Amino acid sequence: MRTLLLVSLGLVMIILARGGGVCAQPSKDKPGKGEPIAHGKPLRFWIDALKDEDVLKREEAIEVVAELGSPAKQAAQALQTLLKDEQPTVRLRAAIALWKIEQRIVMPALDEALTDPNRALRLQALSILAEIGPDAKEAAPVSTLLLAMSDSDPLVRTLAGQALKGLGLAAVPMLTDAVRHKDARMRQQAFEVLGYLGPTAKTALPALLHALKDPDTLTRVKAAEALSRLDRDSKALVPVLIEAAQGEEGKSREQALTILLHMSPRPKAAAGVFVTALKAADPELRVKAADALSEFEGHTAEVVSVLVGALKQPNLAARSQALTTLGRMGPQ
Repeated sequence: MRTLLLVSLGLVMIILARGGGVCAQPSKDKPGKGEPIAHGKPLRFWIDALKDEDVLKREEAIEVVAELGSPAKQAAQALQTLLKDEQPTVRLRAAIALWKIEQRIVMPALDEALTDPNRALRLQALSILAEIGPDAKEAAPVSTLLLAMSDSDPLVRTLAGQALKGLGLAAVPMLTDAVRHKDARMRQQAFEVLGYLGPTAKTALPALLHALKDPDTLTRVKAAEALSRLDRDSKALVPVLIEAAQGEEGKSREQALTILLHMSPRPKAAAGVFVTALKAADPELRVKAADALSEFEGHTAEVVSVLVGALKQPNLAARSQALTTLGRMGPQ
């Protein structure tokens, strides 16, 4: 009897050691069959950590399951719960993780972050959308990004523009509507993004042509710049740029002149603007204006005078440009 009891106890111990029998409980530190492992721990461990009271542990778990990507689909439900977490950073990180795992629509969380009073959260949400690229239209609507473009923070506006650029053609219809927005900053940002998209955004041309009559000078310049990238042959933009380059508003004047100087070929109608720029305080600007005028007849003497003077300048860029232009002009 004693021998039988000892044998029975031995068999039980063997069964338990092998994980068999109804009494065996799987450890959360040991992976089940086919279960993903991250940082030496099975997915089950990290799913439990998503429910931890310690916010740092929750955030760590979120980052880990996000790294796993689609194999961590079992964590989706726990992550969805975290979209309502009391901590804003946890909500946002959970949204990112969900996107990486199943590319779900996490619009509510991202929308909330884009309009959150916390500047860091707004910036983080925009950075995420910019990284996602064209698929970001599934995560946040263009209208929300356009709203961010009117944010009081300049960096938020810039990142919103970058996120919209990443959307590509999907953003064009809403950007076209935005060029008529009452906020001049939003109109200008919309022009910048449309210009970045280039000829692929040609459906916005009528709106850009209309914007050349905008009451705000800088907005007209931005519209002209975008137009020059969508349709280089447009004859409507040069008069707008010349007017702005001859105006009194400093920022608009400088930007208009810069656009005219970068056009190829330089418009002859802008010769008078370039002549005025020969007297600019900036030596680089003087040389660029001289380079532009060198393409037209009747300005050789004043062009050479400016270029030779630039050779004596400590500004390396001005000297280099002057030498290049003089070399192109030849013995004339």
